[in-house]
Amino acid sequence: MIVALTGTPGTGKTSVAMELRARGYDVIDINEVAKGCQEWERDEGRDTLEIDIAVLQKCMDGVDNSKTVICEGHLSHHLNFDMAVVLRCNPDVIASRLKERGYDEEKAMENALSEALDIILCEATDASDNVYDIDCTNMTVEWISDSIESIINGNDIDFLPGKVDWTGELEKWC
Repeated sequence: MIVALTGTPGTGKTSVAMELRARGYDVIDINEVAKGCQEWERDEGRDTLEIDIAVLQKCMDGVDNSKTVICEGHLSHHLNFDMAVVLRCNPDVIASRLKERGYDEEKAMENALSEALDIILCEATDASDNVYDIDCTNMTVEWISDSIESIINGNDIDFLPGKVDWTGELEKWC
């Protein structure tokens, strides 16, 4: 089973992926795969790497889906997956985390607005009905990882999409 672990930058994907790896899961960093494909371009204006999703998928075609493999990255929900888990976080927290990482104000605001508008959740649910979301705002990495394991094991009712709603935050970010 391929699990897409996705979410807006700053939601905690990398920290959770490290914990899941420590628990014995095979975890693939989609950003590293993209860099290894050597088919990406830098968008200097937006300070991002751009890659054709079809090329990225070809780089992932050899993944063994007979076991649980977690593909971590904000593009993972664009790839072929069996299940997607979207990590969510309050837009204020995302903006703060991204500024601490050195993102400029405009880039931090763009990502906070993306979270407030549910962009990644909508993209994931457009691709599949097997999508879950977790509000990570005040949760530990261990709790989030436990929740993902619960979802993988079929105990997913608490994480059906639609329970996390940041629309009340939109005025701050528009």
